[in-house]
Amino acid sequence: MAGEQDAVRGEAEHLTDHPESGQRLHERDRELDSATRSLDRLCHEFEAGGTEIGEVLLFSGPAGNGKTSVLDELRRMAGLRRGCTFLSGRGGERQTKEPFHVLRQLLLPVLGGMTEAERAEVFGDWYSIVGPAIGLKPPNDEMEPLDPQGIRDGLTHVITQLAPRRAPLVMVVDDLHWADLESLAWLASFAGQARYLPVLLVFAYRDEFVEEASAHHQQIESQASRKHLLRPLTPESVALCSAGRSSARRPRTCSAVRSGPSPRASRSTPTPCCARSASRAWPRSRTPPRSCATWPPPPRAWTRPTGRANSGSAPCGSPRPPR
Repeated sequence: MAGEQDAVRGEAEHLTDHPESGQRLHERDRELDSATRSLDRLCHEFEAGGTEIGEVLLFSGPAGNGKTSVLDELRRMAGLRRGCTFLSGRGGERQTKEPFHVLRQLLLPVLGGMTEAERAEVFGDWYSIVGPAIGLKPPNDEMEPLDPQGIRDGLTHVITQLAPRRAPLVMVVDDLHWADLESLAWLASFAGQARYLPVLLVFAYRDEFVEEASAHHQQIESQASRKHLLRPLTPESVALCSAGRSSARRPRTCSAVRSGPSPRASRSTPTPCCARSASRAWPRSRTPPRSCATWPPPPRAWTRPTGRANSGSAPCGSPRPPR
């Protein structure tokens, strides 16, 4: 249990100001603007003394449409708001049968970091029931099997006590369609109560809920303040994204050429960067390649030295033949 707690710790943190340089996502301005408005409203109204200021924000769409990227940007923006607490969890395709898996990710880091006195105030009489469910304490073999409804009631009590102490509070769950049923049932019931707390509840998911989870899915959607269906990117944006990823994966290759003036080259004759680096590092006995397209030489250019057919070596100054 301690290992699991260490594994999920760090997924939540009490965020303070630490400016980061975020990148605007292609064709996701509407979704990011919506997230920004919800976050600003939560923080501003809490600073003004508001308490019943929560809302539910949903992002849905097929795989690969940028839902996780939007959530990552929301996390970055939350980090720029003083005193904002960010909690995150994620459903897993292999953990759908593991009870309260998502809630352990979501709540264990912040609850596990409390002092004994603070934990007693937050849990009250529910610690013996909720603690084992979210991994704070091992289950007692002498106890009767816990009632899932009792755990959900205890979790609701814990969050209503936790939210004012960590407000403004942002709770994010990615891949909600893979959440275990126990976590999903509680999140669905809590979505209807979030408006009475200083909490922004954000879910991202595909429309791939199993039949047993469809009622919880509908309950969550009925409580949403705003719902966003992320559409596929246009071909132009896909090309820009692909170009950005390609240049990021290839640090300095001949596909990247100088676009600005250089004391050694003009705009009309850009120098491939691999040729520039090769000219500095290539042995004097060899001729540096003009570009990656001319090095290595074609297969017919490889010749084995006379009299060394069995040595597998090449004289100094000539390239080694391929094996």
